[in-house]
Amino acid sequence: MNVRPGYVWFLFYCGVALVLFRALVPQIASGFPHDAGDPVLSSWALWWNAHHIPFVGRWWDGLAFYPEHGSLAFSDHRVGLGLIASPILWLGGSPILAHNTVFLLSFPLCAIGAHVLARELTSSDLAGVIAGLTFGFNPYRMDHLPHLELLAAWWLPVVLLALHRYQRDGNMRWLVLFSVSLALQGLSCGYYFFFAVPLLAAWILWFVRPVRRMLPIGLAWAAAGVPLLPALVGYKHFLGRLNLHREFGEIRLFSADMTGLVSPSPMIALWHSSPAVHRQEGDIFTGVFAIALVAGAVLLSLSRTSPPVTRLRRVQVACLVLAVILEAASLSALSGGWGFRIAGASIAVHETTRPATIAFVLLVIAALASPAGMDALRRRSPLAFYAGAAVLMWLFALGPVPMFLGERALYRGPYSYLTSLPGFATAFRVPGRFTMLMAFALSMAAALAFVRVTANASPRVRRAFGVCMAAGILLDSWIAGLPIVPAPDNWKWPTEIARAAGILELPVGGDGDEIAAVWRTLDHGKPVVNGYSGYDPPHHRLLRLALERHDTAVLEGVAEYGPILVAIDTQSGESGFWRNALANLGAAAAADTDKRRTFVMLPRREGPATPPGTPLKLIAGSASSGRFVLQDLTDGDPATNLVITESQRGFEWVHVQLDGLHRVSGVILSMGLSGESYPRRLRIETSRDGAVWNASIEEATAGRAFSAVIRNFPRAEVSFRLPDVESQYVRLRQLGRDPRALWVISDITVLGQ
Repeated sequence: MNVRPGYVWFLFYCGVALVLFRALVPQIASGFPHDAGDPVLSSWALWWNAHHIPFVGRWWDGLAFYPEHGSLAFSDHRVGLGLIASPILWLGGSPILAHNTVFLLSFPLCAIGAHVLARELTSSDLAGVIAGLTFGFNPYRMDHLPHLELLAAWWLPVVLLALHRYQRDGNMRWLVLFSVSLALQGLSCGYYFFFAVPLLAAWILWFVRPVRRMLPIGLAWAAAGVPLLPALVGYKHFLGRLNLHREFGEIRLFSADMTGLVSPSPMIALWHSSPAVHRQEGDIFTGVFAIALVAGAVLLSLSRTSPPVTRLRRVQVACLVLAVILEAASLSALSGGWGFRIAGASIAVHETTRPATIAFVLLVIAALASPAGMDALRRRSPLAFYAGAAVLMWLFALGPVPMFLGERALYRGPYSYLTSLPGFATAFRVPGRFTMLMAFALSMAAALAFVRVTANASPRVRRAFGVCMAAGILLDSWIAGLPIVPAPDNWKWPTEIARAAGILELPVGGDGDEIAAVWRTLDHGKPVVNGYSGYDPPHHRLLRLALERHDTAVLEGVAEYGPILVAIDTQSGESGFWRNALANLGAAAAADTDKRRTFVMLPRREGPATPPGTPLKLIAGSASSGRFVLQDLTDGDPATNLVITESQRGFEWVHVQLDGLHRVSGVILSMGLSGESYPRRLRIETSRDGAVWNASIEEATAGRAFSAVIRNFPRAEVSFRLPDVESQYVRLRQLGRDPRALWVISDITVLGQ
């Protein structure tokens, strides 16, 4: 089995993938695996990348979230997958075929990569099979079948293969391979490029000798980031302009729980878990057989270790004793904690996580100081490294605050230290995806463990045991069934579509409806106001919330970027409402109709002009929520603002006083970074003496807010022209009702003479 060429094993893994996903093969050009959500978006992205130069000009805009720019920056770009998908599309294949080809190939490509690396480390193809099945077909991959970019991890084994070969012979060509493969991994899935940082750093510290070789590896690592710079610059520009970033709460939410190791995907046929341990992005089960094999090899190594050095034995015992004491103290805190004083010093334990964390660190030190640990470090044992790396990647998957059954288990996790590096604190929200790197490290550890366990076995026993382990590993990942879902429907579009600047599908439904609208751009080629991605841009959140409330004023803002062809679902109970609302805005019915759709053309309309006049000086102000610092509303800083109320109930107000009588001609209201917290309905009143008030205007403001967010998100300014009357006082009254919305004002500018 050690002499078969790599292509034979690649064909073997292709066969496994075809059997596992046999339901997809007959519909490879017509249906999507698992669901019509993320696979549809990935298919669209592959098509877009094949027909535009990535990271340049119009490529960033895509066809979703019209009229906003840079929609490709709102999710993973998947450019690296074009190496497989683009030739299929250029030769006339459908986007569905391109997606499904990449999907199916991702399994044997990951498997053969792990196989070749394992064979490099063990000189055994049977060990390579164990590694290939563990990484290429692990249960975690089955939990992410819709996420094409997450399945694209086949460059990771090549990265480590290049490093091992460079360490073996020092040939610079391996550093070139390392740099190129790492760059391609980053272009295929940005998560893995950045999440590989601790794995690669640990590899360098463990294996690289002499130390002078670290410098060329570091330079090659830096070179791998150069092809990613255009993408990173674009992401920084578009996301930064809209203040889109990941909050700490999101990162904690999408971290794995410790119980995730025993929580397989519901699709797995053999293993099942309780709903109590299931959580979104938290099912990080990587199988039983590979872990059992590694555990067996570790126990075997411990049993064959020479007696410990006395000094190290003392360190080990001391760490173990302290760990037991601290863990006992941690458990005692569950009953309320305790404390006492000795010689004036206070010793107290009132929470579990700090002593538990210190106890965990002491256990790690004890393991390293053990005879087996010291022997592994001295020999730079690959088995010890990859087994330890699997544990380390699991710890990173737990996020900044490791949890057990939803309760804090450790004071701080290793991931919290990564947040000091660029991107980790604001750009990546799913630490649980470290599990793919854990599965990779586990696959190498399993291959090395197989060799260790069967070192003294006969060839026949070794083959039989290897086949049984391979079957068990594959059984860990076997799925009960794979739904094949058709693509969203395409429609017959009216001839008026040729003059439309964009398309809006109504009513705005769930994520599936938004994704379907993006998919249909493949048919008509026009940008759509609808959209779905990893980030939801501010103008789109505002639009969806307004449409859900049937606030038709928001369509006035959409019309500023028209003409907009609106497709109304006639089978929806809201179709009559939207037809009437659009007719009131001057929309005309299209000549052609679809059986399920009514098409109307919303004409372009000019937005309100900025009122004339110069800014007038404000000297005092008050609000229904109490007094405020006037400077906060006049400093031009989007970060300083006034929150009028916890929710808009229809009787909130803000009152400002000018430095004297002026002919007031307008008001500019800025929401700053809180564009969605615009007043749902606003009345502006003026007064000469603060006693008698004259209503100047009253209107719903959703349309103005929508276009304000598009024009200048950091400021989000809406302007109102007032009758040119002499006044010293101006009052803003919020008359709308929205229990889910605050009313936030960043700045108020009163214009006049």
